[in-house]
Amino acid sequence: MTALALFSTALTTVAVNNQPVTAQADTTAPAIKQDANFTITKNGGTHTMTIKDVTCVPGGTVTVATPTIEGYITKSKTITLKLSADGKTFTPTTAVNYYNAKEKSELANRTYSEDPTSIEITKDGKTQTVEVGKQGGTAGTIIDVPAPNYAGYKASANTVKLGVYIEDSDAKDSQAYFEQLSDVSYTKEYAYNVNNFISQKVNNNQSVQVTGKLAVATAELATNHPATYVRINNYNGSQYVKLNNDLSFDATISAKGAYHTSATAGYYETTTDAKGNTVKTFKELSKKVNVAVKPYVSAYTVKNFVSAKTSDNKSVKVTGSAAVANAAAAKTNPATYVRINNYNGSKYIKLATNGSFNATISAKGAYHTSATLGYYTTTTDANGKTVKKFNTNSPKVNVAVKPAVKQYAYSVSKLASQKTKSNKSIKVTGAVKVSTKALAKKHAATYVRITNYNGKQYVKLNNKLTFTKTISAKGAKHTSAVAGYYTSKKSGSKTVKTFHVLSANKKVTVKAYK
Repeated sequence: MTALALFSTALTTVAVNNQPVTAQADTTAPAIKQDANFTITKNGGTHTMTIKDVTCVPGGTVTVATPTIEGYITKSKTITLKLSADGKTFTPTTAVNYYNAKEKSELANRTYSEDPTSIEITKDGKTQTVEVGKQGGTAGTIIDVPAPNYAGYKASANTVKLGVYIEDSDAKDSQAYFEQLSDVSYTKEYAYNVNNFISQKVNNNQSVQVTGKLAVATAELATNHPATYVRINNYNGSQYVKLNNDLSFDATISAKGAYHTSATAGYYETTTDAKGNTVKTFKELSKKVNVAVKPYVSAYTVKNFVSAKTSDNKSVKVTGSAAVANAAAAKTNPATYVRINNYNGSKYIKLATNGSFNATISAKGAYHTSATLGYYTTTTDANGKTVKKFNTNSPKVNVAVKPAVKQYAYSVSKLASQKTKSNKSIKVTGAVKVSTKALAKKHAATYVRITNYNGKQYVKLNNKLTFTKTISAKGAKHTSAVAGYYTSKKSGSKTVKTFHVLSANKKVTVKAYK
């Protein structure tokens, strides 16, 4: 039997102003904007449609919203058109069918039915074919079939639309058939949701603490079967945690291989097997929630850690403080010491009440220094001896040892160097002040050494620690001054005087005469 259209098959052109919603180019050729003419199936016949101003690359595809045709219905929400390589012809990549539900054939008064009728549904992410009993309708109409009910699932629609069609509108023995025109999907309904689920490493990476709380998602289901436990899953297997009265949970599990952790709420169902044994089965009441395990957060961090050599370069002074990073862990095991490591080994320094530390260690080989906070625990070994163990509870912080900062007894606070009117000499003036009292007390500055291109000259400081000196201007573009004192020493019949520097060198540019 030849399958003919239920209604007229006259060729018509439908013009619809519609813009593309997505476009995928298969080549790098320039896109072309033009009217898209293509064919669709309308009541079993071939019809031409036109969509205005479609932009597409030759050889590529473009997806447009399905045009509406008054009085007709289609299941397709979009149409994907492929443009030929020459840029002239559009072809739908899948068939698009339109049906007229209002017109009737010569056999329109005949009622057709199927028993049972099958429809497609989507459940648990899979397409399934299910039976919905005997269904019938008049040819050329659309009927609404109630969507099946499934315990624990919610349907996306209450009904499914079926089009009633016949194979041949002119044959009295024509067979009817149904075509499904709408979809229905099912979403699993749960009694509870697992909220605020956190999984974090604790105890210096030895364990994982899981916390969270349930919330009722479907009251009827939660009333039928109240949740009593949460199943925690990770690489190590399953553990069951009893819920608190407020539906919260808190447990500590092994950290071995625990990169991800899941939680599922449920209850235990108790049955008896054929041998009379009691069997407990965990029944799920929530969707499984997966989270990544958060890294361990140490109880403390080392702040403001500085390691610097003393002025004599023989020692290294270390300073810093402990800052709480994980209050719960810090409360359990407060830091009491800091371990300082360098090339010479380890040194343990007791923290001050405010958590700071300050110590001096040997500078031998101390290019880098590290600090780690911790506390001591005491145990007894098999021989009855007391064993002290240092337990760290902060990350190790490494710093480079800062070089020694030279300390001087004095500084040249003022220095001026200016040519005289004749341009043959330079008048140098300045002042010296105490920088480090302890060092100035040991050796008082009595002279200033002035240096320029012509060499060195010495000028005695007055009681106010100021100085004035006129020197040759030959080649004197820059002048420097340094404070110090003399010592004398006999060397045979001669007395040798040595100038000792007590300040850093200060340098100025010689100014022209004004």
